[in-house]
Amino acid sequence: MSWFLRYGEWPKYLMHRCDTPLCVNPAHLSEGTQRQNMADMTNKGRRARGSQLGQSKLTENRVKELRRLRGEGWSFNRLAARYGVSRAAVIYAARGDTWGHV
Repeated sequence: MSWFLRYGEWPKYLMHRCDTPLCVNPAHLSEGTQRQNMADMTNKGRRARGSQLGQSKLTENRVKELRRLRGEGWSFNRLAARYGVSRAAVIYAARGDTWGHV
């Protein structure tokens, strides 16, 4: 609303320069795209990943263990059963397609 009151238009996306979600100072806001907003969030380390995500069944420690066990010859199916996740989730985690920060 503060942006609209200052500039008289509704932007599609706004980004916070000060990274204070409750801040409404239009001088602390800038227009951007969804892609820019997501990149900004990632670059500033504010993007949830891994076990920070509420729906995650794995944890960073379990992914490390999963990768070690895979290196010891455990099958993807056996690992999936052990951790209660899909075979695809195990494959992606083992390859580093997901959980790349681990």
